[in-house]
Amino acid sequence: MLEEEEAQRREKRQQLIEEERKEKAAKRKHKEDLIDELMFSDLPAGCILAAHSAKLPSAGGDAVAVLAVATTFSSGIRVGMSNRSFPPVTQASEGEPYIHSRLQIEYLGPTAPTSPEIRERGYLKCVRREDEKDRAGGYTFALACRRALQEAMFALYFAPQLHELEQEDSYMDES
Repeated sequence: MLEEEEAQRREKRQQLIEEERKEKAAKRKHKEDLIDELMFSDLPAGCILAAHSAKLPSAGGDAVAVLAVATTFSSGIRVGMSNRSFPPVTQASEGEPYIHSRLQIEYLGPTAPTSPEIRERGYLKCVRREDEKDRAGGYTFALACRRALQEAMFALYFAPQLHELEQEDSYMDES
């Protein structure tokens, strides 16, 4: 009699284990189907979740779990969760502070006129006016005119032979 009860318990235990395996396999298949449909369907996610939860009434908890996974970015930040835990901020090592030095440009030509001189001499008549979009982007017609004048006057006095000789002399002086 004890052996019979022991055998029945084993059978029941085996049946329970088999049912749990089948349930897990069915849940896994349902999750995979849901994920595939979410990835490849053109329907909104809410409709797909509603359809899948209607197919399996016990899958309601799974749909919420899938939503929680779907709202996690690759960086690990969870969106929409009330319990927010961020990784600790790493402190960057402090280096030498940056010291700005003004750029020295060798024009090899006459200096371009300043902004007031450009206005006084009437150069702005040759440049198109800016509209609202241009002004929003930082464009001013005075700036465009000044830049064009700078480019026109840049290297007007450039003589390759003289410039090479000057550079050679400056290298000799440094040595």
